[in-house]
Amino acid sequence: MANLSEEEALALVAVRGHCDDVAQWKRVPGHEGAWEIQSGILDDYGSRCDQFIRLGYIRPNTARPHIHFRFTLFLNTTFECQRIYQLDIHRGNRSLKNKHQLAHEHIGTSRYLGRACWDDWDFERVLAYFCHRINIYFKPVPHCPTVAKRENVYARRHR
Repeated sequence: MANLSEEEALALVAVRGHCDDVAQWKRVPGHEGAWEIQSGILDDYGSRCDQFIRLGYIRPNTARPHIHFRFTLFLNTTFECQRIYQLDIHRGNRSLKNKHQLAHEHIGTSRYLGRACWDDWDFERVLAYFCHRINIYFKPVPHCPTVAKRENVYARRHR
C-alpha cells in the first residue's frame, strides 16, 4: 500500500464527503472476531469520488476486553490504493508488544501518536473522531458489529 504525502492527504480531506447506505459488516475470512465495512465516498453533489473507507473492527476473544479499531480512508487510483488517513487504536487490557501498537494516526506518510484517552474510546467515539478528521459523515451511521450481531440474533428469535 502506498501513501500520499501529508500535504496531498490534507488537501483531499479538506473536501466534504459522505457515505450513503453503507453495507452490513462482513466477517474477515481466516481472522476470528474480525469484521469489516468498505464503502465509497460521495461528494456534496452526490457524485462518486475516487476515495473509499474501510472500517476494521477486531475483537478476537469475547472473554477478554481487547478490541482493535483500524479505520482507513484510501484514494483509489488506476494502479493501486493509496492511504490518505488511518486511525489505529488498540483498546483493552493487554501488554503491547511494540510501540507501533500504541494508538496513532497516519496522515499521508506522516505518523502521529494518539492521546492516552483514545485507549478508552468506544466504537461510536472512534467513528466520530475518524469522521471529523477526514471530513465525512454517514447516512445512516454504522453501528458496532458486535451490537448489530446481537440485534440480528434477537430479531431472528422474535419473528
